[in-house]
Amino acid sequence: MAGLSSQEGVMPLEPLPASREPGLVLRDEDRTLLSTLASDLRRHWQRARSSHFEAAEMVDLRMFVRGLADTCAQAAGFALAGQAQALDTALREAGWSGKRPDPARAQALGERVEALAAALSQSASTGRTPESASMTVAASAPASAPRVFLVDSEPAQAKFLSLQLAAQGYAAESFVDWDALVHAMASRQPAALIADIDAPHGVFGGADQVSELRRAGKLLCPVLFLSARADSRTKLIALRAGGVGSFVKPVAAPEL
Repeated sequence: MAGLSSQEGVMPLEPLPASREPGLVLRDEDRTLLSTLASDLRRHWQRARSSHFEAAEMVDLRMFVRGLADTCAQAAGFALAGQAQALDTALREAGWSGKRPDPARAQALGERVEALAAALSQSASTGRTPESASMTVAASAPASAPRVFLVDSEPAQAKFLSLQLAAQGYAAESFVDWDALVHAMASRQPAALIADIDAPHGVFGGADQVSELRRAGKLLCPVLFLSARADSRTKLIALRAGGVGSFVKPVAAPEL
């Protein structure tokens, strides 16, 4: 995890293989997550297409799709994960970099994107994932894995990132409010904390919470901040609050 040294004990572990049964019945929170991911996927594709598939937008799209595949493998079964992995492969093979692609290939790739977005939306609507053959995917992290806490006022965002971190070999726990986080830290300290810099009380509310916990001696681990902004003031506030890094949402676990 960038920004966290091996001396701080946060090193990725090799995920364990596991299998999941297809056709899962989804929890309400996972249905909400899939609906959000469908919208985000369409938005990422529209941005890439509007930029004529400029390199930076294509990298952003691929990072999102790769994280989407990990999330589906953990929470939504193999049919959706397989579609996401196939889309990632197609994006890699396209290799567009600031050049207008062949219209036929662009259309075919757009159809893949829409098919996956539609499948995500359908699963969110019905509460059940599509049927598929079983396959081996990364499991939740083993008990000995480094523990990472996340706090974000948006449940879907926290769930999305915690599932990605679990796929990377971390034992991730997500919280939607600081009271629950502080209660959890009273009994166990995480190896790292990832926090929304603004939650829960508006601009820089998360940074204020971290500063208070640091002063009280209740927060001893490294902190990474998430923000919807990339300006220099936000980065400075994150640093002054004791953060070892800050990232702009949406962020994928491999980037962290």
